[in-house]
Amino acid sequence: MGKHIIFYITFNFIIFQLLSLENIEVEQVVNIVCVLAISSIGIAHGAIDHILSKSTFKKSNTVFILRYLLAMIIIAIVWFWQPNLGVVLFLLISALHFGQTQLIETQFDSKYINYLMQFSWGVTVLSSLLHFNRDIEYDANKLVYGMPPILSDIMEWALYSLIVSSIILFVLFIIGYQRKVISVQGISMELYLLTLIFLSGYFLPPLVAFALFFVLIHSLKAISQEYSYCLENKLVNNIKNFIRKLLPLTILSLIGTFIILGLYMWLYGLEDIPILIFVLISSITVPHTVVMDKFYYRNN
Repeated sequence: MGKHIIFYITFNFIIFQLLSLENIEVEQVVNIVCVLAISSIGIAHGAIDHILSKSTFKKSNTVFILRYLLAMIIIAIVWFWQPNLGVVLFLLISALHFGQTQLIETQFDSKYINYLMQFSWGVTVLSSLLHFNRDIEYDANKLVYGMPPILSDIMEWALYSLIVSSIILFVLFIIGYQRKVISVQGISMELYLLTLIFLSGYFLPPLVAFALFFVLIHSLKAISQEYSYCLENKLVNNIKNFIRKLLPLTILSLIGTFIILGLYMWLYGLEDIPILIFVLISSITVPHTVVMDKFYYRNN
């Protein structure tokens, strides 16, 4: 069992106990910690995309960063122009990215089967989080920084996508076992992890459940993969050097994020800050997913 899974179990238990106190101040602190974790560790796991991209794209850092920022701006415009499309793209791309990070060591001969398996894993996770929180009330008339109207339909149908994706994933696991792509222990661990994610989504508020998954399951595993790559290619000598490589763009991104959030809070208040954070995350997700896809299949 990986350390990130142990952390995941531990923090789920601790936060569940804290929220069971039904204390408003405690709930606010938990929410703030979750936002900070998403904004720090979540950003950090994409902070060396410019380094990883050189294994594939061979572009200068300046050109890479400009293209990265352009992609982010385009996605942000999509959210402003067509928020329904924005949330659909965010969910679909996130599903593939989450599954890819989790299952990149499990490789069929066909890249397309790998994509199907990875996408199914991600859809299973996101569908469970959406399904267990389908009764959340929100103002469907608010667009850009409020929940897009289509999200209510997605949440309503999340159970069906959960069932279909779970079946596809399980079938591919069985086929993978027959082809010696994944072991029984590997399948058991994946099913165990998915069960933990389901329980977290069922018992905890949506922001908390997503933060725990995004930070402890996805981001930490991605950072571990990136660290291994940097060690193997002699880009760093130890964890301290690796952290130094993460810090510059992490700090710069955090400053930009806090400036955006601060301006929004000053102009409009706190109400829609969680949604604005998801808009920012989705703007980063698209270019980050492209980089990681090329990185994974360049090095596997």
